[in-house]
Amino acid sequence: MSVFAVLLGVCFAFGSLIFISTLDRAFSAVQSGTVSDVVVRQAGVRSGQGEVPEPLVPRVAAVPGVAQVDGQVLENGVYLLGKDGQPLGAANVPGSLTNFHNGRATGGLPGLVVLEGRAPTRAGEVAIDPKAAAEGGYRIGDQVTIVTSGETPVITKTLVGLVTYGAGGSPGATLVTMDTAAARQLSANGEGYQQLWVVAAPGISPATLRDRISAVLPAGTEALTGAQAADLDASTINKALRFVTAALWVFAATSLLAGGFLIANTFAMLVNQRARELALLRAIGASKAQVRRMMLLEALVVGVVGAAAGLVCGYLLARLIRGLFRRFGYDLSATPLVVPWTGAVIATALGVAVTLFAAYLPARRASAMSPAAALRDDPTPVERSLWLRAGAGIGVLALAALILAPPVRERFSTNLLLAAAIVLVLIGVTVLTPVLARPVIRTGSWLGGHVWGQVARLAGTNALRNPRRTGATATALMMGTALVAMMGVFAGSARTSVDDLIADTFRSDYIVSAAYGAPFSPKIADNIQKVPGVQWVARVRQGGAYLTAGGQQSAITLAATEPTPFLHLLDLHFESGTPADWHGATVVVSHRFAQTHRLRVGQSVAIDFLGKPYSVRVAGIMTQSPLAVVDVITTMEQFNAMGGGGEERLVFVSRDPSANAASVRAGLIAALGGNTVVSVQSQAQFAAQQREPIDQVLRVIYALLGLAIVIAFLGIVNTLVLAVAERRREIGLLRAVAMTRGQVRRMVRLEALAICLLGSVVGLGTGILLGWLLQRSQADRGVNVLDIPWLQLAAALLIAVVAGVVAAWWPARRAAALPPLAAIATE
Repeated sequence: MSVFAVLLGVCFAFGSLIFISTLDRAFSAVQSGTVSDVVVRQAGVRSGQGEVPEPLVPRVAAVPGVAQVDGQVLENGVYLLGKDGQPLGAANVPGSLTNFHNGRATGGLPGLVVLEGRAPTRAGEVAIDPKAAAEGGYRIGDQVTIVTSGETPVITKTLVGLVTYGAGGSPGATLVTMDTAAARQLSANGEGYQQLWVVAAPGISPATLRDRISAVLPAGTEALTGAQAADLDASTINKALRFVTAALWVFAATSLLAGGFLIANTFAMLVNQRARELALLRAIGASKAQVRRMMLLEALVVGVVGAAAGLVCGYLLARLIRGLFRRFGYDLSATPLVVPWTGAVIATALGVAVTLFAAYLPARRASAMSPAAALRDDPTPVERSLWLRAGAGIGVLALAALILAPPVRERFSTNLLLAAAIVLVLIGVTVLTPVLARPVIRTGSWLGGHVWGQVARLAGTNALRNPRRTGATATALMMGTALVAMMGVFAGSARTSVDDLIADTFRSDYIVSAAYGAPFSPKIADNIQKVPGVQWVARVRQGGAYLTAGGQQSAITLAATEPTPFLHLLDLHFESGTPADWHGATVVVSHRFAQTHRLRVGQSVAIDFLGKPYSVRVAGIMTQSPLAVVDVITTMEQFNAMGGGGEERLVFVSRDPSANAASVRAGLIAALGGNTVVSVQSQAQFAAQQREPIDQVLRVIYALLGLAIVIAFLGIVNTLVLAVAERRREIGLLRAVAMTRGQVRRMVRLEALAICLLGSVVGLGTGILLGWLLQRSQADRGVNVLDIPWLQLAAALLIAVVAGVVAAWWPARRAAALPPLAAIATE
């Protein structure tokens, strides 16, 4: 059991390291293959944004050391549709559109490569990547349907070739290539290029060529080496996928920590059972150090065997995760799994270190065994008082409360303090679990006594015979249920807060949006305005920007809309300022954002958008932004003046009260023009879509509960098996005085039930407290409603109880099968 616990921890740790390394290589290789030796683009923008004027091409081409320059059109808001009308590729990854060119990539890698057919040369032609073609069932000569965010929402072109970048395509993303003129028609800018693809002449380094090109570029344009551009783009992707590795590391930490308690419990029980043997070793001359080393060597064997098996399982886990990613559209099969040997050493060291640390205290107790104990009938060491433990646990909890006090929060980061407080609370409750065992199990024993009589009382007495052992056994389940309850409370609060925000703010009848918040064509909004029965239409557009106030610059997502229809369809709940002041070069900001950046109505702030600074005035402060991840909303007039893109992100629509609801909805769906990426939703449907990311987090949390139950299952089986062996004579005496086999089995099962109740009750109580703290810390970020999911928590408690009863099945059968006379005669 101890070996398996170490195996799980090392498995998740090593699997995480393998997957992180594989992701890094996959995206780094892809990004390196999709950039040239030098990239020229508008300063301060990401790939696919901004504009480079066409006259700059000959100027760059004239720089010494330039072998080739191609203007590159990039558009990241396109989707390829299969023959069934559904988007191809990963569900939340839009495809990329570019014009075909033959420039090689950085490092001598091939750029765009035609694998089959030919490159597109005319307006009605397209070439796509082979994975998308296979998924969509397309062959050369077929008509391919493409969803764009340009003026034409849905277009159809003839497939003339299969193309990819020489280093492979981006996992999950589809690739669409056209001739330059056709690509420009679909681009957000429509003129110029998004960047220049510059190839260095032989013998010229990218860094040297970058410096030469920078000298001839106009203000607002920058030159980057391909490696610099690739690192910027790859880091954005890796940040988006960081949640996977974070989840794996949480599993690894939970496994190792819970496994540590299991190991400590096992060695403590072995010391008790071998007390006479250890005392005899001391009596015949073994020193304290020798006994301690003997126990630690046993632990070392457990750690090494468990870690070795964990490395193998970690590799298999990484393969499994890669397979799961492939099923969701992120195909990493072109990149072999990267096995970092430093990671293997780290994971092994973690497993062995946890094992040795967990076994140290039992080994120390073993070495302290008195030689005279070998002469006593019962050499088992006497348990120490729990008062010292109680004081230590209360002290740790007091420290957690202290760091959350207002004077401390004012000086340090709230998130950092909250994380520290959560860790301290878990440590404090872990220390206090043996102390809490007495009131919890005595209450359960008293209640159980009314159902199962003396057997339940006897089971409670057995569980409390060694509170430290019982507490350590319950700790794995306690920590798992605490984390699950904490995130369950927070996720439930977030879900309810989203629902309340939409119900309190949205007055529109319909919300039109693309999957996963992708941009979509403004032509759809134009069509919606023409639908009979539509009363108000409010468009929302977005773009990345930087806001400077009080000398501090912050990255923001800037939204834009027409104030008049927007305010008819959404209630912003102005705390200060008035809607009448929101026009022209102004913004409204959320209360949280205003408080963080110390903004007030009438104050001027600077917004850096697409590399250019603009001055705007704060016209109002709203209680909470109704738009996800948006704290600053400007007017459409100002957004257009700054060069913002024409793609829509959301369209809010209200229906004339006299119009037929079914007819209006049908008209709105028809206005989409067959675009299956964009949907028309009611408020309830839109709220459900906003809750989906929260539900995904909950599924990960439930997986964590499953892991905690597995480890707790092992711990309970381990503890009960050793306890049955330890109490062999006692069980024989009970059988001799007429306790039936069924009663013995029930006693052991109820003992397991007591352990599970202890872990579950303490864990759920702790988790609810931590969930409340987490919710309060995010109240100003929109999670302002506390909602405790009692039904889910009750289900978690029930699952834990059932797991405990199942875990007791084998130990209970072993206990009931003991022959009474043989058990009594045991020495």
